[in-house]
Amino acid sequence: LNAILLHVEVARTRLARGEADVTPQMEVISREILRLDRVVKTFLDFTRPVELNYCVVPLRDVIGEIVDLARPQAEAEKIHMVVEYDPDGVEVRVDRDMFKQAVLNVVVNAMQSMKDGGELRVECVTSHDPAHDTVEIRISDSGSGIPPELREKIFRLYFTTKQGGSGIGLAMTFRIVQLHDGTIDFSSEPGKGTTFVIRLPIAV
Repeated sequence: LNAILLHVEVARTRLARGEADVTPQMEVISREILRLDRVVKTFLDFTRPVELNYCVVPLRDVIGEIVDLARPQAEAEKIHMVVEYDPDGVEVRVDRDMFKQAVLNVVVNAMQSMKDGGELRVECVTSHDPAHDTVEIRISDSGSGIPPELREKIFRLYFTTKQGGSGIGLAMTFRIVQLHDGTIDFSSEPGKGTTFVIRLPIAV
């Protein structure tokens, strides 16, 4: 919701400057409202089975939409975003709405960890294992890191260290990744940042 609001502010600023074309912002806003409506309805009850609408999509397209959505917040908080794809044409079989939410939750958490700005890296790297081909989405921040005593708790539903936080975001991410036959883990060093790694099968 915060990301959508920031796109509204970008559109408002452009109109105030006399720029008539706010089509990119309107497309992001309308697309994300529809997506968020489905995500919220799906996860109102964590005990209810989740129905996924799978499709094969280029990973670059999905990650690009997430980056576009998050960019205004990153700019407002003096966070430099770096995005890398290796290789470019990897496709994954995902529920686009749900998978975007899973990755976006991690990206938002990463930005919130950098109180005084920093660097956010989003990298997509293929891993060719003899058993199966996977792609890794690595989300790295230069923030405060996760204290060792909290690391085993961060995927628990309703666990949060933020004032006013819901403790739903990373629990939702964990569940969505599992439903896609993927894995998620992280490494962190206090004072130097955190890297989350989401691994998914490559579509065949």
